Amino acid sequence: MLLLLNLYISTILPGLFTLKSIIYYAQLALVILFIIAVVDFGGIRFKIFEPGIFSILSVLLAAGFFFSSFVVNISTGSNLSAIAKVLTYPAIILIFFFYLGNKLYTYNESFKSYMTVLLFAGLFLSLIALVMLITGIGARTEYSFTTHGLFVHPNTASFIFIIAIPVALYMYYSNRIGLPSLLIILTVMTVALLFTYSRAGYIGVFSSVICFLFLRSKKKKTFLFLALIFILIAVSLLMDFIMAKQDSSYGRLLLALTAVNMIIESGSSILWGYGVVNGVELFRDEKAFFGSYEFVDDPHNFILLLGIQFGMVVTVLVIAIITFVYAKVFMLDKARLSNERLLNLYLSISISTGLLINNLFEDILVYPEYYIMPVFLMFFGYMYFSAKYNS
Repeated sequence: MLLLLNLYISTILPGLFTLKSIIYYAQLALVILFIIAVVDFGGIRFKIFEPGIFSILSVLLAAGFFFSSFVVNISTGSNLSAIAKVLTYPAIILIFFFYLGNKLYTYNESFKSYMTVLLFAGLFLSLIALVMLITGIGARTEYSFTTHGLFVHPNTASFIFIIAIPVALYMYYSNRIGLPSLLIILTVMTVALLFTYSRAGYIGVFSSVICFLFLRSKKKKTFLFLALIFILIAVSLLMDFIMAKQDSSYGRLLLALTAVNMIIESGSSILWGYGVVNGVELFRDEKAFFGSYEFVDDPHNFILLLGIQFGMVVTVLVIAIITFVYAKVFMLDKARLSNERLLNLYLSISISTGLLINNLFEDILVYPEYYIMPVFLMFFGYMYFSAKYNS
């Protein structure tokens, strides 16, 4: 229900603006109900805080996060909506990283069920997007030439393919769908992805797919050589799609320069940022001084957005935790994992990697109200618990 709520506010469906105005309160209410009604923390074998590097980094991150939000950027505490948004972060992390990530690792059938839902969701949204593109029915006028589908923006639509296309490959390699079904699904999704004209989406999907296939490959050097040839051919064939928004590159650079300038403005801004709300509001005003008049409110880079909202202390700790989990995963003894769990892990690594790389050019990963953060945390949590239980 919580994930559906996050997905809904990314769409053009009725009630969007009303829901967005209360999204953080609704999320917190659902989290509380979920904890009361569903979560049996005693029945699942994990402890949030155990001695170790991960726990130390997590405690430091939580302390830095709340210090930045309520002590340094004290105005956050006087804004009820801002307070709700700040509290949404730990709530989302608790449910999707710690609880759901652990549950999906512990119960393999649950992982399979979730992947089935994600695959059908991706296929359904792809078909809707293609129908809207062909017929024009329900399409937004300014994006009628794209496959934005039910989403507000084609860039937002492209995120679903970073998740769904690797899931389709996973379903094939786990013998849950046959080759004809895989080819049909990949064709539909690839065409829908291409017509989003989202270069960040292309990069994210390519990263996640290459990562998944590379991890499964037994002859990795041969695979890398073939992948390089494929990249060169694909870039040549798809140049029209890649260059469709060539004028936006300079604009993205101006957004990044604005964010960097804000971060280095003072000692306080470097360490603790400007606050979860004020950071974005200030960025909206500051970007005009750099000549950026794009209708965007953020720097389109998740690291820079973390920097202007919470400062570099929090940002560095987030990067440290991500690096630590990846290191633990790649150091674990793969022989201790069953073939099923190993394939699950490869999928989790691939989707997490694709979303991280994609969000070097976007920053929706930092927004707790959208569906990307929960999905990322779910797969990243699976990575963490795979390493934790098999080290």
